[in-house]
Amino acid sequence: MALPAERMIALEDHYEIWGLDEVRKELAQPDRNTFVDPEVTAFTRAWVEAKEKSILRAKWRQQIVLPLGLVLLGLTIAIVSEFWEMI
Repeated sequence: MALPAERMIALEDHYEIWGLDEVRKELAQPDRNTFVDPEVTAFTRAWVEAKEKSILRAKWRQQIVLPLGLVLLGLTIAIVSEFWEMI
């Protein structure tokens, strides 16, 4: 049986408040499956994986896309200034 949408939203809200490190720590507990529904554990693992991918995307954006955008902006300014000098 799948988790109801309301339950998933409530879990996501709690996980956002707790933070990724705390949720990871809770997942790492050896007796977790004894006390927690396996569907909740599966949902939690999926949430952690999605959050980690989101963080990696943000880091990639900062390290690659932003500098590349600045280079393109600089080239555009250089080309436009050269064009205005020709006029």
